[in-house]
Amino acid sequence: MRRATYITVLAAALTLAMTAGGCRQKSGDRKRPDAKLLYKESVELGKRYIDSINAAPDSATVERLRASYDEAATKINYSYPPDTYLSISESENEVLARITANLLATVHNRQRALAARPHAADSISTDSISK
Repeated sequence: MRRATYITVLAAALTLAMTAGGCRQKSGDRKRPDAKLLYKESVELGKRYIDSINAAPDSATVERLRASYDEAATKINYSYPPDTYLSISESENEVLARITANLLATVHNRQRALAARPHAADSISTDSISK
């Protein structure tokens, strides 16, 4: 389960990194304003999900947030014209890469922390089937 989650998150991160990976900037680049908006939305999304994952009370919530992040990142990328990501600057791309790495680490660390917690005991002191 964790491995599948990690692979899915890694795939989403690689997709985002590849989408934001085109580091070319031309002087007359008409897509630059859209690229700036794409960058800002991606940064805000990543930070929002990192905070939410850190506050997740259980592993099911972490998994739901991870899947939701993947869907939201895809939706943002498809809301802009094709190849807009190619106009993101190198420094902006580095920031996106750091946020993506931080998101992956947050998912992994939160899952590990939740798995290490002792599970709550049943509220019933006796077996209800044996009565």
